[in-house]
Amino acid sequence: MDTTETDLLRRRARAAYEFGRLRKGLAAAALTAPLVLLAVSCGAGLTLSCLLEIGLVIAVVALVWRGEGYEAGAMPGLLVGAVPFAASFGLRYAMHAPPEHCAGCETPFAICFAGTFLFGLLAGGVIALAAARLRPTWRPRAIASAVLVAALAGSLGCAFFGLTGVLGLWAGVTLVGTPVLIVAAARRSGA
Repeated sequence: MDTTETDLLRRRARAAYEFGRLRKGLAAAALTAPLVLLAVSCGAGLTLSCLLEIGLVIAVVALVWRGEGYEAGAMPGLLVGAVPFAASFGLRYAMHAPPEHCAGCETPFAICFAGTFLFGLLAGGVIALAAARLRPTWRPRAIASAVLVAALAGSLGCAFFGLTGVLGLWAGVTLVGTPVLIVAAARRSGA
């Protein structure tokens, strides 16, 4: 076998590998479709929900395709993001009876922001606890990808509360996730 045949085989093998990783990322991103469908069907803003879904799909596909620590955080982030997603719907039905959009609601935005902020803290806390089980060399990337995916997935539920709810969730996840990420990066660089 000459070098041109060997190079051709290597390129084909690499292309098959990359296509397989992309397919795996697309399959993982397909799991996000029920989230956006549920959010929109329950009254979340269509524009904000679609923008969040596009960001979530791009993030999941890219992180799973990239692999290693990035992939290690993507799926757990999606699962953790389901907590604030579901809790947001619970808050919505508790605060808005009968369920209506924020424009017709008399509940102060501060209460909705505080609720979504607490859900974000919970999601960040779960990510922090799960980080201890990850490979030390993957931990910083996995935490960062889990925080990103959890915040985007949870934001689909918080989109009902508008940008206020989304910002509350992002603030909560970031508040807990960032110190864990900094500690993990410091341990990695010190090792």
